[in-house]
Formats: sequence, C-alpha cells, structure tokens
Amino acid sequence: MNDDRSKWAVLAATRFLLACVVLIGHLNFLPGRHSWTMIGTFLNPVSAVYGFLVISGYSIAASLERSAKGFLTRRVRRIWPSYLVSLAIGAAVATTVSHPVYLTHSIVLRPLGWWELAASITMTQTFLGPALSANGQIWTLAVEWWDYLAAPILCRVSTAIIVTILGISLAFFMLAPPPPNPADSFGGGMFIILAWWWLSGFLYFRHRDTAVGYAVLFIPPFVAAVDGWIGRAAVIGIFAVAFCNGPTIPRRLSSFFDWLGDLSYPLYLVHIPILWCLFLAGVYEPALVGVASLATAIVVLHFVDIPFRRPARYSAVTA
Repeated sequence: MNDDRSKWAVLAATRFLLACVVLIGHLNFLPGRHSWTMIGTFLNPVSAVYGFLVISGYSIAASLERSAKGFLTRRVRRIWPSYLVSLAIGAAVATTVSHPVYLTHSIVLRPLGWWELAASITMTQTFLGPALSANGQIWTLAVEWWDYLAAPILCRVSTAIIVTILGISLAFFMLAPPPPNPADSFGGGMFIILAWWWLSGFLYFRHRDTAVGYAVLFIPPFVAAVDGWIGRAAVIGIFAVAFCNGPTIPRRLSSFFDWLGDLSYPLYLVHIPILWCLFLAGVYEPALVGVASLATAIVVLHFVDIPFRRPARYSAVTA
C-alpha cells in the first residue's frame, strides 16, 4: 500500500497535467494553425475541469478527516489570495478595451463590468451573474467554492442521501449539459449539473478502495458517457483518484510533483488574463503565451500563494 506522501504526489502531478490541458486547449483559440495545441482540444479543457472536481472532492474529504477544525480558514488561505490577484489582473486588462473583443464566437472580452466583477469577487459568478470576461475560466471556482462550504455538512450525511443528490445532479447534467461558454451562465445551473463530479470524489474517499467506492467513482461517468460525452481529461482525473494508492514515488520526485500541484492553481487562474493581455498586444504565438502564463503563475505561487497559505513555512524559508 502506498504512503500518503506518494498518494498526494500522484494527485498533485495530475492536477498540473489537467491545468496544462486547460492552458493548451485555450492556446488553441489563438489565431493561426498550431498543431501542437490540438492536444488540448483532444483532451478538452472542460473535461479537465471535471477531473479537477473529482480530485477536489476527494481532497476535501481527506482534509476534513484529518481535521475539521480550521477547515474554512484553510480553504480561504488556499483559494482567495491568488484568486483576488487574478481578478485584479483581469480587471486591469478589461479596462483597456472600450468595446467587445472576440477570441472565438463565444469567447469575448468585454469592457470592465461592475456587476460581473462584483459577482466574481463574491464567488457568485454563474449564480448571480457571469464571470469577469477577462477571467472566464473562474466560472469553475464558484462551483468548487460552494461545494467546499457544503462539505462539513456532507460529512454528517449518510451515503444514501449523498448518492441521491449525486443522482439528481447527474440527471440534470445529462438533460442540460454545459453551454459553449459556461462563464456567461447564471442562475446556479452550473453548480447543479456539476455537483455530481465533486460528490463522486468526496464519497469515494469515504469508501476508498472498496466496491462501493469504485461504483460511486466509475458508474456515474459511465452513465453520462453512454448518453453523451465526458471527455478524455475527466477519465485521467477519475483514474488518478482511483489508483493514487498504487505507485510509490521517490521523495525527491514527490516534492517536485507537490510543487507542480501547487503551481496548477495559479496557472489555472492567470493564464486567461495573460492570454488576453498578449492577444491585445498582437502576440498570437501560443508558446510565448504559454511561457508567459507559466512565469506569471510561478511569481504568484511564490509571492502570494505560499506566503498566505503556509505562513510558517514561508517565514522559515525567508529566514
């Protein structure tokens, strides 16, 4: 049986892989023919979001099992500092345009709108309004954030009730799949139709490495795939959760995987604002946009994310 260090290293590396799928998939929207970016389209950015949600549900259940005390504080430190930085970058980019700028027919940069900015700041995008257009990818954060807030309650709920909620969400997903640009949706529909992905990971942790756990993890996406489509990247996330206890990762490599996992979140947050910034400047080369996104993510990780999320570790390193 794998130790916890290796297990979380596997999931960290998977998170970074999924973040790269999102990044490369969005780079494929840039003008011109860039054959290597087709891998992102092949795996699909939205499908990568599904994989993220499964891993998130599993990780949150583990966090609550370790310690329910201070759970919300840990989540705020983990999510909000880098999130607010990405919103600041996106808002700055949006102020530079006076009319809508189209990347594709459904992905558009709008002048800064105070309502969508307010919705994004309060994590109510896709509930009370669209996401900030310069940070369209953050629509997923609202879904995940409200899952976080429900998690302590779900810990006290029976498996049968959670499976019922999961089934209802799955039914909505099959009847009304995500629109071409979920960032512009509102009314809470995305939360309803994607909750089952997060719940499957959450419930699998409760019944991990058992027949019930595997059923919860594999049957719902199989049902959804029979009716429609879930994408290849989602399968990567599902299998990573199911088999993360398998490999044993050398300590040095696991530390590197952990760093990649930490980098995945700021990379996910900043790549769209950076893409828009360079697009407006006439830079359409996806490799340059990708490198700029990675560089910005590294800066945010080491100067924002880690200092706020791990203040004791940051102080020791600084000293």
